Amino acid sequence: MKNILCLLLVPLLLQPHTASAKPQNAAHSIVYAFSATPRLYHITAYVDGHFPPFDQPGNPEVHLLASITAKVTARKLKNGDAKISFQVQKADLGLVQNRLKTGVIPDANSLIPYPIDLYTVQSALDTNVLVDPHGQVIHIDTAPSKLIRINIGFDLRSLYMLAFPVIFPTRPLSDRAQWYSRSGLIGSHLPQKAYNARITAFNANSNSMQLQQTALNMISDELNQSGEHTSSPAKAVTSLKGSIALQGNMSFELQNAVNYDKASLSSALFRLNANLNRKAIGKVTPDSDMQTGPIQVAIRLLIKPNN
Repeated sequence: MKNILCLLLVPLLLQPHTASAKPQNAAHSIVYAFSATPRLYHITAYVDGHFPPFDQPGNPEVHLLASITAKVTARKLKNGDAKISFQVQKADLGLVQNRLKTGVIPDANSLIPYPIDLYTVQSALDTNVLVDPHGQVIHIDTAPSKLIRINIGFDLRSLYMLAFPVIFPTRPLSDRAQWYSRSGLIGSHLPQKAYNARITAFNANSNSMQLQQTALNMISDELNQSGEHTSSPAKAVTSLKGSIALQGNMSFELQNAVNYDKASLSSALFRLNANLNRKAIGKVTPDSDMQTGPIQVAIRLLIKPNN
């Protein structure tokens, strides 16, 4: 009997020991995998609709294409926060005749270049921020010094958020988990449930995760000559009212750690729809470039970081 028992136990003892993997539906505490190694983020923006400074009453839709490459680096602090640097390396903007399919880049002959130099784009988009491990912006250390005079319904200076496009909660998350936040690409400090995120799939075999986010920002703002928000009635020259909605689909790679998973964005597609109207409420000087009128635009943001 003892010999039989030994024969039964031998195959079990000879099996190689492997670390136990998390079950497919296990709860995951998720933080961002901030790394000092720079990553290049390739951002392609497809903008279709009516928006200043291109649109005139009665004109057909405008189709704008922007291709931006930004270098993102992180310096992790002892408490887990990170100083993130978002620096534009390359930027090409142009107009095309028709709507393009997502992922399509036209040849140079069918693109009308928009006259803007790299330094101007860098001055408008380069940002340094302090971010907590879950993606919540704590402080903007260095903000852009200029505005790009293309009003497509949301502040282009927030593009740095594409490096950490969703705020993860501090609680563990399981498959199909859902949560809310107040800040993101189309506005910060919004109502408590303005951003709605949910996990659509965990894949334990490939250590990946798919996530969907929706958001709505109802806008009622007053702007000064520079296009900035102002709370001073004496400085307000235009009002901006309406809404902008967002839907995003994101894929993340996950690195397993002892108490949490580290997430790195592998791809994302955001769709934004703006329905706004800008009206003059004060004296607009000729050099302000503050065009009034409707802003009705559909935007697709395709993001692909280098590994």
